[in-house]
Amino acid sequence: MNYPNYIKSIVLSYSIVLNGWPATIPFTSPWNIHTVCEIRELHDALKAGTCAWKRLTETELEKYKEDLERHWAAGETVGKPRKKRSDLGTSRKRKNMQREDTEGEHPVKKSRRSNKTGKVSCLEPKSREIIESSDEEASVNGEDLD
Repeated sequence: MNYPNYIKSIVLSYSIVLNGWPATIPFTSPWNIHTVCEIRELHDALKAGTCAWKRLTETELEKYKEDLERHWAAGETVGKPRKKRSDLGTSRKRKNMQREDTEGEHPVKKSRRSNKTGKVSCLEPKSREIIESSDEEASVNGEDLD
């Protein structure tokens, strides 16, 4: 679950809210709860049903949306912002797949058929389909061709 962006990613997306979270435990991922007592308290609340998911009505959902917009208008950061790309600001070259003689057509994708070694395998068989035998080989094996 996305705990830092709980309102945006869970409440507004799915119209549900987690009611009854124990007041003594900060609302964070259970992975970040470090004491056994707090984990047991949260487990007991979930098991007993005092902490449970509740579907929101349209009015309750609108209240959450208005509250979120009020925080944005005040300039507050709601949730945890996404991390910036490490290559932000650098230009990335695009591959031009079209040829000059096929203008206006979509580029053809190359098929990637490879074996485990990473080499592209041939679509043609490696050996001939029909192997002709000579008369000498047939006579040695005791076969009669006629």
